[in-house]
Amino acid sequence: MNRKYAVCVTCFYCFITFIAWSLLCLKQNIRPLKVWNHLDDSRQLIKLLSGRYVDKNQSQSLSFRDKNVTEPVTSMHQNVTVLKTLRDLVQRRLFYLQNPKNCTAAKKIICKPNTFGFGSGLHQVTLCLIVAYATHRTLILESKGWRYAAKGWETVFLPISTNCTSTMNNTVTHTTNLEKIKDKQAIQLPRLMLHVHPQNYFPFAIPDDLADRLERVHSKPEIWWIGQFVDYLIRPNIDLKSYIHKQLDKLNIRRPIVGLHVRRTDKINEANYISLREYMKYADQWFNQHLINNTHTRYIFIATDEPNIIREAQQKYPNYTYVYHEDVINITKGVRYSTSSLKGVLLDVHTLVMCDFVICTMTSNVCRLVHELKESRDGTASERVLSLDVDYIFNQRFRGKLTESKVLHNDTAGLHLRGCSVIKDKRKNPIRPLFTADLNKSRVVMPVYPEVKEII
Repeated sequence: MNRKYAVCVTCFYCFITFIAWSLLCLKQNIRPLKVWNHLDDSRQLIKLLSGRYVDKNQSQSLSFRDKNVTEPVTSMHQNVTVLKTLRDLVQRRLFYLQNPKNCTAAKKIICKPNTFGFGSGLHQVTLCLIVAYATHRTLILESKGWRYAAKGWETVFLPISTNCTSTMNNTVTHTTNLEKIKDKQAIQLPRLMLHVHPQNYFPFAIPDDLADRLERVHSKPEIWWIGQFVDYLIRPNIDLKSYIHKQLDKLNIRRPIVGLHVRRTDKINEANYISLREYMKYADQWFNQHLINNTHTRYIFIATDEPNIIREAQQKYPNYTYVYHEDVINITKGVRYSTSSLKGVLLDVHTLVMCDFVICTMTSNVCRLVHELKESRDGTASERVLSLDVDYIFNQRFRGKLTESKVLHNDTAGLHLRGCSVIKDKRKNPIRPLFTADLNKSRVVMPVYPEVKEII
């Protein structure tokens, strides 16, 4: 009798599980039998039942869908309101930190952009500003002689501080160990942050005082958090703002529009080649899903450093209307490290952020920058940015050194992504893919800046 009872209970459990699984598959527009073939173990089944499983073959198309599409309009509005409130709070905290009442007494961090490309240098400075925020120090950015603009950061951006731009004759201590800076008035970080010992507030950590609200309204709070620092750093000055507005008026963008960032030139040596056909395949899927009227004009914005990409798109896919910044393509193709080239890159980034959907490669700093800005400003990048190679990473290397003899498991061969990071421990195989290190999201206690009141 007990055995029959156990069999009945098991059968009933399996039936209920199958019904729940089928309903969830229907809700996510996934074919149940197709998913079943991909379920390798019970953990994947648990992910499916919890709504966190996505069929690998359909994940790209599913990423087009708005995660809030089934929520009431009031809920969507509330989420946007909360994000705007938090964004305003963080931006005002950064302004307060960067403009202390007494610059001489304020503790400081000195940082210099690295000598690589713009995106790499920006993310280097972003990490410096995160360190400044977490340690309650004002960031002094020494950017004179920057390869993109000899006069420095303010050539195109607003100053990161209006009243504290030097060490004020404070003694400066060069350090790579951020755990031993409490008694130091001013510290200088190395130009390459890979020499700095990682801290618990490094990406992908989020501040504990904002975490509850962020996690309720945002699917990627850790990227939203990084985006706040990027947003603060690249606020355009009057000249850059005028340039962007003038170029956008000339472009005359119309919606709906999909943006493509197709990087060639030096990126061919840093990451796997991806054909234009791959970009257009997903652009076509997006338009098919979002345009009920097939006669509607399909606009595509292309940001690229290779003029042949435009010609290829026009010849092979004539059913689209293409828009692009022709001057920017010619400038970036010719002289990469110049103020004109920098303004061109920023114009492309700004235009991509405005697009309804963006297809790019996260091995590129520009793609990650677009992702960060979309998360920071409207919290929709997870549904509106598609990477054709790796997932989002914060590509700053810590500890160890790269070995060019090995390639990552996903076969992304890149100057910054190729190889493994040697971790100093006693494991038999102390090597792991570089970008898998230190990427776990965590809630960390950081300064709450009580002087900055939240505006509700």
